[in-house]
Amino acid sequence: MPLKCTEIQVDTLIWRYMDLASFLYLLQKSQLAFRRVDTFEDHFEGHLPRALELRVKDQESHHKQQETQLTLQQMRLNTHVVCWNISDQECYAMWKIYGREENSVCINTTVGRLQKALQKAEADLELVKIHYIDMTSRNIASEVQVQNVNFKDVSFQYENEVRLLTSRKDAQTPDSSEDQEPPVFEAFDVNLDALIQNIYVNPNAGDHLPEIIADLCQHYHGDIQLQDRIQPSRFLWQPEF
Repeated sequence: MPLKCTEIQVDTLIWRYMDLASFLYLLQKSQLAFRRVDTFEDHFEGHLPRALELRVKDQESHHKQQETQLTLQQMRLNTHVVCWNISDQECYAMWKIYGREENSVCINTTVGRLQKALQKAEADLELVKIHYIDMTSRNIASEVQVQNVNFKDVSFQYENEVRLLTSRKDAQTPDSSEDQEPPVFEAFDVNLDALIQNIYVNPNAGDHLPEIIADLCQHYHGDIQLQDRIQPSRFLWQPEF
């Protein structure tokens, strides 16, 4: 199914930083793993900002408040996402936060390549740009489309995030008595030749890891020569003066 994307240009460069296990999964399965929204560390994730929460409490009946709360809970349970960083360059801060282990890897691509890579994915997928607001403020400048999970607290603004998301079609309704939780991860087929533009290895990993990554790329996808897309980290350059 075509990847929906309305706010981001097709030539926008995006980056995904991941640990070695996640990269190995990508190579072995040729699948992108989407994580369930309610399992993220950010405790604001998928909740109403304070201004809208106060509006709900002020304007809606108790029954309607409960209904809104259940609807948001179901949205968090049934929405899975993959997060990407918009940047023209490799970002050291992102290595420190999302490549915390020295054995970590980053891939970059463009929005257009991502769309092509997911052409055969059998799911409704959407790429949304994250908007950053003060979740704790009593006032927000504009309405927030909470159903798209397309906003985060301003404290995460450094991520400059775009988010690939999908929502389960078999999601339970707020009135449902079913209490079985959806899986933490959903995975969808992706064309790695189209997806991966370049591969970068954590600059703090040492000399061994680039060789290991090259061997893994050769082993799993030597036919498309992913190993030739490994680039030296810009942070390995040693100035002489």
